[in-house]
Amino acid sequence: REAMPRLPESLEDLDALLVYADFLQEQGDPRGALIALQQDEEGQGPHSHAVEAGELLRRERRALLGSQLAAITIDGHRSSCHTLAWRWRLGFIAAAVLRKHKGSLFPPQAMLKVLLESPAAALLEHLALRGFGAEESYGGVLSWLARRGAPTLRELLVGAPSGRVRGLPLLGRLDPLLTALPSLTTLG
Repeated sequence: REAMPRLPESLEDLDALLVYADFLQEQGDPRGALIALQQDEEGQGPHSHAVEAGELLRRERRALLGSQLAAITIDGHRSSCHTLAWRWRLGFIAAAVLRKHKGSLFPPQAMLKVLLESPAAALLEHLALRGFGAEESYGGVLSWLARRGAPTLRELLVGAPSGRVRGLPLLGRLDPLLTALPSLTTLG
């Protein structure tokens, strides 16, 4: 039996990602087919494989998202307490936005934990945290993220798109967060 190739360190490592996709397809894993479809789609333009990829995402939702993320989302994006929107790229969730709704009793750290533990988010590069109310409430989520880590995350956006959180010092010490996110190039 062939040894499983390593998961690429980023979505930019296309050669390693295609080797990984071939192996997954040989094993009957739908992520391999999704990687191949979306890789073809990136170079195609208007006659892409978007419809096929969308059908595969609907049909194999639980296998692609993982059971926990599939169980707490409706239509693949919403929970009763938060909105979690994402964008797929090359078989993985490349970007996600977590927005907390007013009155939610479900801690945002719990939703973020489910997202980050999903096999679909193994190569997550962009994350935005929105709607947490008081600026200080982001500190708890970022402290949790600093403890958990996200090695592939390159961009972390905090607060409203127009103004973000005013004054990153309100978020607490950033050293632990920057250590836990070694690929981070943008914090806004």
